[in-house]
Amino acid sequence: DVWNRISALRSRTFDLIHGIDCRPTVIIPSLYLSRRCKSCLILDWEDYYAPKGAIAERSSQVYQWTLGQIEHQLDTRLRKYADGHIVVSEFLRERLIELGVDSARILVNHFGSKYADAEFLTIPEARQRIGLPADRFILAYGGNLFKADELLFYRTLSRLPRRVKENMTLLVIGTKIGHAFENLGFVVLRTKRLSDEDFFLYLSAANDFIIPFRTNEA
Repeated sequence: DVWNRISALRSRTFDLIHGIDCRPTVIIPSLYLSRRCKSCLILDWEDYYAPKGAIAERSSQVYQWTLGQIEHQLDTRLRKYADGHIVVSEFLRERLIELGVDSARILVNHFGSKYADAEFLTIPEARQRIGLPADRFILAYGGNLFKADELLFYRTLSRLPRRVKENMTLLVIGTKIGHAFENLGFVVLRTKRLSDEDFFLYLSAANDFIIPFRTNEA
């Protein structure tokens, strides 16, 4: 795949090269072309390819001890040769600085939703539009979860007092969660993936939000 990319692109010239990550099929052709064309190379850093990084949770042990080790080495040894970097967290920014990258060459770009055009509603207004009861406490979560984070989520909610559960609705927005939260003694409302407009409408209907993420290195 590395050779195919180089072969397909080596007859062309580029002023700017933007690599989405630092995997072999990205970083090797990117470095080759940036040197040949004397062009600027910008690299994104979204996943941490280390044994404790988030990508390890999406991969098997076989991957982690074979190709995962190669990708980890490339991520730390070759990334620093880019002219500029875009990272998604302060943690990854600090990792680049440890690799010797000047902080002036690093842009932190947190992921998020486009809220500029969102309609801001009161809780009663939002619930009236959706048809949710006005008198219940609604706890909301929207996003993807790793299995270990989902387990933390489940265990945390299982410890809520019964008096809280009796008046609570868990609103799971636009994501699939395997655990049967319905068995914990409260109402669960699950939605399909929503448009931006409907997403903000459901967020506006909630009393509070939960972010069930463990502290890890990505």
